[in-house]
Amino acid sequence: SNPFEVDVLWKDVLAFNGIPETTSLHRWNGSFSMTDAFTSAATNGEAFYYFNDQGLSQLKIPYPGIATVPQPTVLPRPSQVLTLSVYREGILASSVRVGKASAAEAGRDAYDQFAPPGHFEAASLRLVNERFTTPKNALASEFRPEGEELVRSMSSQESDGWLSKIKQEVYVDPSVEDVFVSIGDDFLVDYWIVIPRRDPASIRSIIARQHEHIINLFSTEHPPFKVDFHICYREGREVRDLVPDAAIHLPK
Repeated sequence: SNPFEVDVLWKDVLAFNGIPETTSLHRWNGSFSMTDAFTSAATNGEAFYYFNDQGLSQLKIPYPGIATVPQPTVLPRPSQVLTLSVYREGILASSVRVGKASAAEAGRDAYDQFAPPGHFEAASLRLVNERFTTPKNALASEFRPEGEELVRSMSSQESDGWLSKIKQEVYVDPSVEDVFVSIGDDFLVDYWIVIPRRDPASIRSIIARQHEHIINLFSTEHPPFKVDFHICYREGREVRDLVPDAAIHLPK
């Protein structure tokens, strides 16, 4: 957050700390959105997010009109920019940018921006560049060199096909009552398997089946996401009390 009683331009913070000028600042209002203004925390106590991939131990904030801010290194403007947005009940929930630039590289470059954690958003869009070697690869913006194909995203048809395949494998076990799914950060898909009660035999059976069938499915067909499985015990409780609100029910 900005401890001063005045707002500071984010581009001045970047230049003052030697951070690439494409590094974005995100504010939170039910969803993350990029902003150019590092507003004062004295006004409304607002805090912001940016990805500290340089590992800085502190972030220096130049006071407007007093601190000398060096001129930032300006990248050539992209030749093409496409913004993809998702809205929930008419309100912007998440957006990503893809495009081409003459100075962009096929792998990681200054145009590419990591996305904030997506765990708190009701809906979130993320891009993935498989050429990145970093553990974190969920991006809010991704630019490629001129002449190269833009990043390929998973279509709704592909996604539905994979959800159907995994759902069929899970429901084979007779003890499974319900299956829910939620998609989080870094293309991680969480499956929530609901069984009637805490039964060690059923749990062992479910785990063995997931290991035998789902893992084999993934190793041969290479889906575009990762999966985590969670087993919930209903034991007389409402199913919706056991899984996240954002999780989607997959009927048998």
